[in-house]
Amino acid sequence: MRWLAAIGVFLVAMISLAQAECYLPQVNDSNSELLIGTVTAKRSVFHDEESKPTKAYVLRNDEIIALAPDEGWVCATYIGKNGVDTSGYLKAADVKLRPQAPPAYKDWLGDWTTGKWQNITLSQGKTEGFIDVSGSAYWAMSEETAQNGGLNSGGIYSEAPIVNNVLSFTQTQDGEYKPYAEASAENYDCAVLATLLSRNYLMVEDTGNCGGHNVRFTGLYGRGKVDEFME
Repeated sequence: MRWLAAIGVFLVAMISLAQAECYLPQVNDSNSELLIGTVTAKRSVFHDEESKPTKAYVLRNDEIIALAPDEGWVCATYIGKNGVDTSGYLKAADVKLRPQAPPAYKDWLGDWTTGKWQNITLSQGKTEGFIDVSGSAYWAMSEETAQNGGLNSGGIYSEAPIVNNVLSFTQTQDGEYKPYAEASAENYDCAVLATLLSRNYLMVEDTGNCGGHNVRFTGLYGRGKVDEFME
């Protein structure tokens, strides 16, 4: 009867995993729940909510962000060199997790991307302790419509301070700093929140008013810059 018991344990594990949805908190949520991880296995495969392996995987020494382990699995996200993120479940035994360390000012600086649809550059601001923000984002129904001119675009620019590991601002016409809290829904203000999860991961959220229809800066960014669409 051992095989029946083994099957029972396996099914319980599957049900537990199937009931969980792998997602990462947004900037407004508790980012302290997120952990930084390093892949220790030679190759670790992402699994879906049904514990089935996918084609995606990470390699030893790749850095991930993840939630706390549960039933031997971790909900994790990895961003590749092209800025595209992959999320799913990794075996907890394949990664070494650690709490987030307070980032330094210089850790924010550089180019950040989710691919050619979203790029943000953070550089040293003219005001001490501030960061200069510039970025562009695009949306189209498909690659084909984008190439044929059916492309919506948006941009952000500001100089803003970092407070408790959060960079935030409401965009103004002259580029002067205005706090995120002063964003007006009635005026459809473009406002942005960003938090640094590690030297390699930047989480961004906006109000949805920073460009044309469906254009958003919201997303998880990795380091680098990808060629943008040109209108």
